[in-house]
Amino acid sequence: MKKLILSLFTLMFILVCVPAVHADAAEDNAVWTNAGNMTWTLQRDDGTNITVKLIGNVLHVQGTGAVPSYSPEALGLRPWHVANISVYEILVYDGITEIGSRAFSDMTFLKKVTLNANVFIKDGTAFAGAAEGCRFHFLGTNMATELIGGKIPYTSLDSIVHFGLANNNGWYTYIFANHYMKRMVDLKSGGKLFNVVASDDYDTTANANYPYIDITTKVKKVSGDLHYLTSITTQSNIQGRSALEAFAIMMGDNQYVGAYNVSLNLNDKIVKKTDTPVTYSLEIPNAYKFPNRHFSLIQFGEGVINVLTDEDADDNTMTFTTSYPSTVYALVYHD
Repeated sequence: MKKLILSLFTLMFILVCVPAVHADAAEDNAVWTNAGNMTWTLQRDDGTNITVKLIGNVLHVQGTGAVPSYSPEALGLRPWHVANISVYEILVYDGITEIGSRAFSDMTFLKKVTLNANVFIKDGTAFAGAAEGCRFHFLGTNMATELIGGKIPYTSLDSIVHFGLANNNGWYTYIFANHYMKRMVDLKSGGKLFNVVASDDYDTTANANYPYIDITTKVKKVSGDLHYLTSITTQSNIQGRSALEAFAIMMGDNQYVGAYNVSLNLNDKIVKKTDTPVTYSLEIPNAYKFPNRHFSLIQFGEGVINVLTDEDADDNTMTFTTSYPSTVYALVYHD
């Protein structure tokens, strides 16, 4: 079995040296102009032109470009921070492309957020700390896509699901345009996102550019120490940007299928490392089965990142051996 192993220190060095596709640093130096009457504007040379205005208890966010990110220490630099207790609702208008980290976090009276499904949410902190019962409305079936590392497609809906999973405490409700969008969310979250609702039971609008692709799979043990013959759970889940960037670096010329969280359980405890290597089999999702297609798994976690190649000749399965069963895997292939 061919295996490539890098320490996470080496991987982080690579990530630093590769030009960033998406800036992660908090933009605490964003210069907003106070236009008076609870209105603030942001203009930049990159075409960003955003106006944020508080009318009653509703914060209106309109214009073009990304709402910047803030570090935990700089939340007071957000111009709308002074109006925190007055904001019950946020309306994000078409033209806004992204909501940055902590842009609207810790707004404890916030009960409703409305934005289009083509808006990227930077991470789970963007609206974190909203009031219990807050309802997030995502309008339409249009999505935006970017390529992580130029290789892995990452959609605005992926970012929305990632935000939801990071705030999956049952406090919030996530409302999508119709059952097409709800099913997309269920597929992308592995069915693990709570309180997902379709707002229109009769709307059949779909997006032909984003068909349903079921990547669910199962992992089972093939051989090895019987002491570890216990339950194995496999969930298809949206991963964070850092994991996707690592996958993009390691996948070479392969095509990306999806990522999975695999957990080997023994007496209700997750087994992260076995005493000896154990061999497992992963079912290839039906949508990706093809004669003589070559699959690999990128294994990310426990201090190493490994590329595991297929040990069998069956087009329906991929066999691999590892001592680190419980971690995140990306399934990739080439023809």
